[in-house]
Amino acid sequence: MVSRMNRREFLETGGKAALGVGLGMAVADALATPTYAQEPKVSANEKIVLGIIGVGGMGEGNMQGFMKHSQAEVAAVCDVHQSRLNRAADMVEKKYGRKPMDVQS
Repeated sequence: MVSRMNRREFLETGGKAALGVGLGMAVADALATPTYAQEPKVSANEKIVLGIIGVGGMGEGNMQGFMKHSQAEVAAVCDVHQSRLNRAADMVEKKYGRKPMDVQS
């Protein structure tokens, strides 16, 4: 048996659907905004200072990921390959305006 929808039920259902779509779009927009773009400046006492060991491939990617955040700072890099060490040191110098401590074993 098919029940018929009256005008009041139609408007109520349509309003709820429009509200749901609007809220869904607002939440999706808020989630799409990168959080690192909204990070405040932090004091030196609250900053995480890192030394990266192994700056080839994944290590370099991780280092670049940390350098995007204002709460972290790369202070030292270490690698057995001189070319990787030099490249990582150049990235740190470009980002922070100073050379990192570099260690080669």
